[in-house]
Amino acid sequence: MQQPGEHGVRLTDISDGTSQTFAMGDASAGTSSYLVRSLNDPTQPVLYPLTGQPIKLEQSWSAAGVGDTAHPFYGSVFAVTAQYGLAPDPRDEPMNRRPATPTVFGGDPRGDNRLGRDAVGGFRSLHTNGCNFLFCDGSVHFISQAIRPDVYRALSTYAGGEVISGSDY
Repeated sequence: MQQPGEHGVRLTDISDGTSQTFAMGDASAGTSSYLVRSLNDPTQPVLYPLTGQPIKLEQSWSAAGVGDTAHPFYGSVFAVTAQYGLAPDPRDEPMNRRPATPTVFGGDPRGDNRLGRDAVGGFRSLHTNGCNFLFCDGSVHFISQAIRPDVYRALSTYAGGEVISGSDY
């Protein structure tokens, strides 16, 4: 396992299995289908102050969390994860959420977002009812947005120790 401050994940670091770990997924942006949600009211889009028009979400691949084992929820390999959303579990960011979540790092020192200051934009696409994902074994799968949150979260970590099967997704 990598040390704090290192960047990147080796295939040998993926203890959950390369066929059970997302490497990348859809992140559609620049379209009126995905407007930036207000962090104060997640049901409403943010309006640009000068024009009063909703702001379109831009693409972000910068949210990959490849930290040390003391931060187990920072688990993705290359892409954004299924984490850091709203209640009932603050780690869950549903696929294709609209309005969409902007990526905001609020300096949560524990890595589990118990303070609710971090938000990571989730996977999103223009496909109906799901997104395409590249897994670390090189395979590509369409995953339904109706996937169980615990399975979605497990596929988003590379060393979380979760046990899932292909029939779970």
